[in-house]
Amino acid sequence: GDASNRYTYVDIDPHIRFVAERQFIRGPINGRFVAEDARRFVATTRERFDAVVVDVYTSSNAVPGHLLTAEFWRATRRVLSGDGVVLANLVLDPALRSAFARNVLATIEQELGRCAVEVLQRQWAASNVVVACMPAASELPRASPYSDEWSSADLDRAVGPR
Repeated sequence: GDASNRYTYVDIDPHIRFVAERQFIRGPINGRFVAEDARRFVATTRERFDAVVVDVYTSSNAVPGHLLTAEFWRATRRVLSGDGVVLANLVLDPALRSAFARNVLATIEQELGRCAVEVLQRQWAASNVVVACMPAASELPRASPYSDEWSSADLDRAVGPR
Protein backbone atom coordinates (compact mmCIF):
# COMPACT_ATOMS: atom_id res chain seq x y z
CA GLY A 1 0.00 0.00 0.00
CA ASP A 2 3.02 2.32 -0.14
CA ALA A 3 2.60 4.59 -3.13
CA SER A 4 5.24 7.13 -2.11
CA ASN A 5 8.28 4.89 -2.73
CA ARG A 6 9.48 2.98 -5.76
CA TYR A 7 10.99 -0.44 -5.19
CA THR A 8 13.42 -2.61 -7.10
CA TYR A 9 12.87 -6.30 -6.38
CA VAL A 10 15.75 -8.63 -7.22
CA ASP A 11 15.44 -12.41 -7.28
CA ILE A 12 17.25 -15.08 -9.24
CA ASP A 13 13.91 -16.83 -9.93
CA PRO A 14 11.65 -14.83 -12.29
CA HIS A 15 8.57 -16.71 -11.00
CA ILE A 16 9.01 -15.17 -7.55
CA ARG A 17 7.47 -11.97 -8.86
CA PHE A 18 4.11 -13.66 -9.28
CA VAL A 19 4.35 -15.36 -5.89
CA ALA A 20 5.21 -12.05 -4.22
CA GLU A 21 2.39 -10.16 -5.94
CA ARG A 22 -0.15 -12.84 -5.10
CA GLN A 23 0.88 -13.86 -1.56
CA PHE A 24 2.81 -10.97 -0.01
CA ILE A 25 2.09 -7.68 -1.74
CA ARG A 26 -1.43 -8.67 -2.85
CA GLY A 27 -1.24 -6.57 -5.98
CA PRO A 28 1.24 -5.43 -8.62
CA ILE A 29 4.68 -4.34 -7.43
CA ASN A 30 5.32 -0.62 -7.12
CA GLY A 31 8.54 -0.42 -9.11
CA ARG A 32 10.37 -3.03 -11.11
CA PHE A 33 11.42 -6.64 -10.84
CA VAL A 34 14.92 -7.74 -11.84
CA ALA A 35 15.41 -11.48 -12.45
CA GLU A 36 19.06 -11.74 -11.47
CA ASP A 37 21.24 -13.11 -8.70
CA ALA A 38 21.40 -10.54 -5.89
CA ARG A 39 25.19 -10.70 -5.65
CA ARG A 40 25.58 -10.04 -9.35
CA PHE A 41 23.06 -7.21 -9.19
CA VAL A 42 24.83 -5.29 -6.39
CA ALA A 43 28.20 -5.94 -8.03
CA THR A 44 27.21 -4.54 -11.41
CA THR A 45 24.46 -1.95 -10.98
CA ARG A 46 25.25 1.74 -11.24
CA GLU A 47 22.10 2.63 -9.35
CA ARG A 48 22.10 3.94 -5.77
CA PHE A 49 19.41 3.14 -3.22
CA ASP A 50 18.26 4.73 0.03
CA ALA A 51 17.66 1.28 1.50
CA VAL A 52 18.63 -2.28 0.65
CA VAL A 53 16.68 -5.15 2.18
CA VAL A 54 18.36 -8.56 2.09
CA ASP A 55 15.71 -11.21 2.68
CA VAL A 56 16.77 -14.33 0.79
CA TYR A 57 16.52 -18.04 1.42
CA THR A 58 17.38 -21.26 -0.35
CA SER A 59 15.07 -23.12 2.03
CA SER A 60 13.10 -22.27 5.15
CA ASN A 61 16.20 -21.41 7.16
CA ALA A 62 19.27 -20.99 4.96
CA VAL A 63 20.67 -17.95 3.22
CA PRO A 64 22.74 -18.80 0.13
CA GLY A 65 26.39 -18.85 1.17
CA HIS A 66 27.54 -16.45 -1.54
CA LEU A 67 25.25 -13.79 -0.01
CA LEU A 68 26.98 -14.03 3.38
CA THR A 69 30.50 -13.06 2.30
CA ALA A 70 32.41 -9.85 2.91
CA GLU A 71 32.44 -9.27 -0.86
CA PHE A 72 28.64 -9.32 -1.03
CA TRP A 73 28.19 -6.93 1.90
CA ARG A 74 30.89 -4.61 0.49
CA ALA A 75 29.04 -4.49 -2.86
CA THR A 76 25.78 -3.88 -0.99
CA ARG A 77 27.35 -0.92 0.79
CA ARG A 78 28.53 0.44 -2.56
CA VAL A 79 24.97 0.69 -3.92
CA LEU A 80 23.73 2.79 -0.99
CA SER A 81 23.09 6.49 -1.32
CA GLY A 82 24.65 8.85 1.26
CA ASP A 83 22.88 7.93 4.49
CA GLY A 84 21.38 4.68 3.22
CA VAL A 85 20.43 1.74 5.40
CA VAL A 86 20.88 -2.01 4.95
CA LEU A 87 18.30 -4.30 6.54
CA ALA A 88 18.91 -8.04 6.56
CA ASN A 89 16.49 -10.73 7.69
CA LEU A 90 18.55 -13.73 8.73
CA VAL A 91 17.77 -17.06 10.39
CA LEU A 92 20.17 -17.62 13.29
CA ASP A 93 20.15 -19.23 16.71
CA PRO A 94 18.34 -16.82 19.06
CA ALA A 95 21.24 -16.57 21.51
CA LEU A 96 23.60 -15.67 18.65
CA ARG A 97 26.16 -18.10 20.08
CA SER A 98 26.64 -20.51 17.21
CA ALA A 99 29.76 -20.17 15.08
CA PHE A 100 27.47 -19.47 12.11
CA ALA A 101 25.66 -16.58 13.85
CA ARG A 102 28.88 -15.06 15.20
CA ASN A 103 30.63 -15.33 11.82
CA VAL A 104 27.70 -13.92 9.82
CA LEU A 105 27.34 -10.93 12.15
CA ALA A 106 31.11 -10.33 12.22
CA THR A 107 31.23 -10.40 8.43
CA ILE A 108 28.37 -7.91 8.10
CA GLU A 109 29.82 -5.53 10.70
CA GLN A 110 33.29 -5.76 9.13
CA GLU A 111 31.86 -4.28 5.94
CA LEU A 112 28.96 -2.14 7.19
CA GLY A 113 30.11 -0.99 10.62
CA ARG A 114 28.13 -1.27 13.86
CA CYS A 115 24.64 -2.65 13.31
CA ALA A 116 21.52 -3.06 15.42
CA VAL A 117 20.53 -6.71 15.89
CA GLU A 118 16.98 -7.70 16.84
CA VAL A 119 16.10 -11.33 17.61
CA LEU A 120 12.39 -11.82 16.85
CA GLN A 121 11.58 -15.30 18.21
CA ARG A 122 13.83 -16.04 21.19
CA GLN A 123 11.92 -19.23 22.09
CA TRP A 124 12.61 -20.95 18.74
CA ALA A 125 15.68 -23.02 17.90
CA ALA A 126 16.16 -20.96 14.72
CA SER A 127 14.94 -17.37 14.87
CA ASN A 128 14.45 -14.53 12.45
CA VAL A 129 17.08 -11.95 13.27
CA VAL A 130 16.84 -8.48 11.75
CA VAL A 131 20.12 -6.65 11.30
CA ALA A 132 19.96 -2.91 10.57
CA CYS A 133 23.12 -1.11 9.46
CA MET A 134 23.79 2.52 8.55
CA PRO A 135 27.28 2.36 7.04
CA ALA A 136 27.75 6.15 6.95
CA ALA A 137 27.73 6.05 10.77
CA SER A 138 30.88 3.90 10.73
CA GLU A 139 32.71 6.86 9.20
CA LEU A 140 32.29 8.88 12.40
CA PRO A 141 35.35 9.55 14.59
CA ARG A 142 36.41 6.68 16.84
CA ALA A 143 34.41 6.49 20.06
CA SER A 144 36.00 7.12 23.46
CA PRO A 145 34.88 4.58 26.07
CA TYR A 146 33.90 5.98 29.47
CA SER A 147 35.89 4.96 32.54
CA ASP A 148 36.03 5.90 36.22
CA GLU A 149 39.22 7.84 35.56
CA TRP A 150 37.72 10.04 32.86
CA SER A 151 34.11 10.23 31.80
CA SER A 152 32.30 12.83 29.76
CA ALA A 153 29.01 10.88 29.99
CA ASP A 154 27.30 13.83 31.69
CA LEU A 155 28.49 16.20 28.97
CA ASP A 156 28.03 14.14 25.81
CA ARG A 157 24.75 14.45 23.95
CA ALA A 158 22.60 11.34 23.58
CA VAL A 159 21.47 12.45 20.12
CA GLY A 160 24.19 12.72 17.51
CA PRO A 161 24.74 15.39 14.88
CA ARG A 162 22.50 15.39 11.84
